[in-house]
Amino acid sequence: MKQVALWIALAFTLATTAPAADDDEDKKKIPEGFVEQILEPTGGKLLRPKDWFYKEGHSEHAFMWTLSKEDTKDGNGSYDTGVRIQVFINPQERTDKSAETHARGFLEKKKKEAGKVHRVIEQVEQELFTRIGLETEEGDYRILYSVFWNNKMDLFVVSISGAKAGDWEKYTKTFDTMSEMTLIDMERFEKGKKETEKAEPKEESKEPEKEQSATTVEGDPEALQGNRK
Repeated sequence: MKQVALWIALAFTLATTAPAADDDEDKKKIPEGFVEQILEPTGGKLLRPKDWFYKEGHSEHAFMWTLSKEDTKDGNGSYDTGVRIQVFINPQERTDKSAETHARGFLEKKKKEAGKVHRVIEQVEQELFTRIGLETEEGDYRILYSVFWNNKMDLFVVSISGAKAGDWEKYTKTFDTMSEMTLIDMERFEKGKKETEKAEPKEESKEPEKEQSATTVEGDPEALQGNRK
């Protein structure tokens, strides 16, 4: 039941990051040179340059999607230009640090490591999320980090857009287009939830449920990867 509740929270929260629209309207708004990319397993959507590559990398407590101009050879190679989106679930429960602590700590670390900070994006409240960001120059690369969190729901999201510094202006509009995303398909979620409820056997036992033991930490927020791997 706890996992179902977590999915409900994740679905409700992430669905607010972009306005809903029907399929016909979505298709009309797809700019030339882009295609709609489905983010599995959540059914989310964003626009991807049609000649870019898509790679997933999930674990029990984290989702990760990478969209890159270069072919990463099934995720084993690096890339120079792309967007990576990561969702971390239950950081407080697993590490005793809040989602906000992880989010701010990650951004502060990137700020210290940067060769140059181009801009700091101040804190704003965006629906159920709090958002902050940072644009840096790291070696040959220019990178935009956007971090969202919700402590009550115990999750945070990191979006990383990066390119070689000399190519940054060329791809800023591409990154802007890709930033308008929905991370979960609510219709798919509701359908799957109903099917799960039908499949679950009804138990009449009055014994209280035993508390489950803590799981091994996977998708550790401290192990966030940058845009080049």
